Amino acid sequence: MIRLVRLKRQGALGHGDLVATRRLGTCEVVSIASPHSLTVRALDNHTHYRISGIDFGTGARLREV
Repeated sequence: MIRLVRLKRQGALGHGDLVATRRLGTCEVVSIASPHSLTVRALDNHTHYRISGIDFGTGARLREV
């Protein structure tokens, strides 16, 4: 199970937001590909990772900002 924790801000998840996972540590959101998949960049080593299989709930949707 992946536990994704948003840091500092409430509301819609977007590019540049900081999130944290146990395995990757603190990461910056690079892009959101779908309501169940996003790309992040680990702050400690600048490596990009695709995190998929996330369940944000039935109300999750993508929106241009």
